Order: sequence, then C-alpha cells, then structure tokens
Amino acid sequence: MHYGVGIGGPAIISAISTAVFTRMFDVHTYGLFTVVLAAVTLAVSFAGQWLMQPLGRFLAVASTEEAAGLLRATWLGLGLLTCAVILAVICVVLFVPQVQSAYTPFLLPAVLFFWLQLFLSCATVAVQARMESKYYSQQQIILAFSRLGGSLILIWLIKNDSVMLIWATVLATIIVLPGALRKSGLHQEIFYRPLAVDAWLTLRKMSKYGFPMMGWFVATNALSSSDRIVIAIYRGSGEAGIYGANYNLMNGTVGLVTAPVLAATWPFLMKAWGNGDVKQAGLWLGRVATGVLSGGLILCGAAALLATDVAELLLGDAFREGAMVMPTVVGGMVALSVATYANKPFEFRQKLRPMVLAGIAVAIANIALNLAFVPRYGYMASAWITLACYIVYAVYATVVGRRLLRWHWDLRLVVFTLLGVLSGYVLGRILMNIMIDYHALARLLGGSIAYGFCVVSIMSVIYREKLRSIFVRRCVGN
Repeated sequence: MHYGVGIGGPAIISAISTAVFTRMFDVHTYGLFTVVLAAVTLAVSFAGQWLMQPLGRFLAVASTEEAAGLLRATWLGLGLLTCAVILAVICVVLFVPQVQSAYTPFLLPAVLFFWLQLFLSCATVAVQARMESKYYSQQQIILAFSRLGGSLILIWLIKNDSVMLIWATVLATIIVLPGALRKSGLHQEIFYRPLAVDAWLTLRKMSKYGFPMMGWFVATNALSSSDRIVIAIYRGSGEAGIYGANYNLMNGTVGLVTAPVLAATWPFLMKAWGNGDVKQAGLWLGRVATGVLSGGLILCGAAALLATDVAELLLGDAFREGAMVMPTVVGGMVALSVATYANKPFEFRQKLRPMVLAGIAVAIANIALNLAFVPRYGYMASAWITLACYIVYAVYATVVGRRLLRWHWDLRLVVFTLLGVLSGYVLGRILMNIMIDYHALARLLGGSIAYGFCVVSIMSVIYREKLRSIFVRRCVGN
C-alpha cells in the first residue's frame, strides 16, 4: 500500500509537471532539460550502483553490528566517489577548453544534482532495506512536490528557463536528504573513522557483489536514458524534448501495476527461497511474473488507445506529435519489469555473469542501432529500437533463468488478459471514432470506460468461482 502511494503519487505529480512545463517552454528549451536529466541519471547509475546494490541486499538481513559496518563502508564509498567527482571537475576546468553552448548553464546544477543524488540514492536504498515503506512514500511525494513547487518559484523569481528545473531538483534533493540520512541510519555512522580497516574490508566485500550488478543496472539505465542523448546529438534538442515529454507522461505507470503485485507476492517468494523451498519459490516467481505481464499488457492497450487524447489534454501543442511513442514506452517498461523478476534465478543461484553480459550486450546493441537509425528516422525509430531490445532481454532472462529455477506462466490469465485488451481496444476505438467531434476529455472518458468494461468482463471469467463464493458469503452474511 505504502509503496503504491510512493509510486503513484510522484507519477501523478510528474504528469502535472510535464503538462505545465510543456506549455511554458518550447520543444528546444524543454529538450535541453530532458537531455541533461537523462545524462545525470545515467551518470549516477554508473557511479553508484556498485555501492547501492550490495547495501540493499546485505542490509535487509544484517544484524545490528553488521548493519553498522555496512553503513560505515557506504560512507567510505561515498567519500571515494566525492573525491572522484571533485577531481573530475578540476580536470575539466583546467584542461577542457571552455566552449559556450546551450548546455553551459546546466553544468553547475547538473554536477550538484549528480553528487546529491548519489547520497540520496544510497540513503533511499537503506530506507527500503529497513522496510520503512511509509517513510519512503512520504519522501518520494515530498521530493516530487518540492521539484514542481521549486521549479515554479524559481521560474517566477529568477528566469523563465528550463535550467531552473534542474536547480529546483537540486533544492528538492537538499530538502529530503537530511531526513533520508536519519531514517536510513547513515547519520549515526557519519563521524565514525571512515578509513578504519573494517570499513575497507566491508567495502571490498560489497564491491564483489556490487560491481557485477552495477554492469546490469548501468546497461538497463543506458537502455532507458541513452536514447534521448542520441536523439539530441543527431536530431536536436527539439526532438529530444518531444520524445522526453511523452516519455515522462508514461514514466511511473508500470509501477502502479507492479506495486500491488509485489506487495501481495514478494514476501512469500523471498521467504520460500530463504527457507530452501525451491518448488514454492518457483511457484511464487511465476505468479509475480504473470501478474506483472498481465497488468502491463492492460497498460499497453490503454496507452495505444488513449495516447493521442492524453497528449492533447496534458501536453503543449508542439509536443503532441510524439504521442505515438507512448505505447512503445509502456511496452518497454513492462518488458523491463518482467525481465527484472525473471532475473531472480540468476541472483538466487549467484550466477550473475550471464545476466550482466546479456544486459551489456543488449545495451550496446541498443546504442548501435540508435546511432544507425535515429539520424535518418528520428525519435520514433529510437522508441521501437528500445522496445525491441527490452523484449529481447526479457525473453533471454526468462528462457535461461528457468533453467536455474523452474517457474511457469499462468497462460490462462495471460490469454484472457490479451482477449480483454484486444476487445477493449476495438470497442474503445469504435466509440472514440464516433465521438471524434467531442472534447478530448469526453473521448478519453468514453474510451476508458469501454476499454475497462471489456477487460474486466473477460478477465472475470477466470475468477468467476472466487467472485461467486464472495457473493454467496455476502448474501449469507446479510
């Protein structure tokens, strides 16, 4: 429940932000912000995942003393990263020619955001490992509100420019960082001797797990972020802005599906594996993957049906032409979510190398294909290439991962979901074509109702026995 709020709330605020700023800025100005945000996100993943992944894994099962050691090692790792950032900035200032460009005003806030985000990401991972779901949700909502409110205030007080969006992100991170450090327990170890031998030894242990996992997370972040950078290089920040605005509207939607699925099944999966019950772990993993895929298919159908009207309602005029990328963006997110859980057998069996190498190979293929086709065909080519790469990796993780831990799809649920999605799309499209002269909001509501009715009606066939028993119990109770 708390994680659902922590995902859904920021997703709604992000959609509001996109609706506001695509009306305030042109595609070029908004595109600069989109490219810088994608670049910083990729850089944070590259620099910090080797530290975040072992922290999240080991802290969740650590004793009090072990947890303190992990937090000390985390401070040591953050200290090393901070030194590397300072050294990199000095080298840039001293040795790189100062060439003025449209991105020059973004350099200082981007560096600050990168550095602060490293600290916040580590603290957030520790918060999640400590099962502080309520605080995590509050933190994410405060962060999202602060970004939106800070952006509007800075634009009003200082300058009507998209660089204010990055500065607002910096300020929002500063607002939530102290609370995150306190709740994660990192604040208790900040003055511990950071160069103590035990901190180095623990950091070494963390890095043995973290560096292989870093490769996978950097690869997936490259899949999700590098497209906007390539588009900006070859097609200009305008097309990157159009693509990024439509991408942002869909960002977080898949989390609305995965959050309740994981809340209902994840503890049982981890408990089964922890108890050595391999068969039961496979059963629960199949339920997780099937639930995520089924919910994702419903979202893909909805995005394909409603994308044009969503864009008309929420985006500025110049950004609406990119609505066609919404279904592919959602499809890619769904494929990545399925792959994330299909990866669990690799992690359970400590067979990380095949997973990491496959992720890197797909990321390299994605970048190569983007470089080959984006210059000629634009952002739509990037959308389809990224979707295809996500699907290829999800198929690989599913096929190879099942050799390590047997699990099965609930094909009946998947088939009925597809039937519901297809029938809902057809009925919704017919209704929306009839309502072609109506306002976009009316078409959106009409199409959503028709689509939802078909999906619920067809999928209820699977659960008819459960629904009948619930109805009987209610009648008997009354």
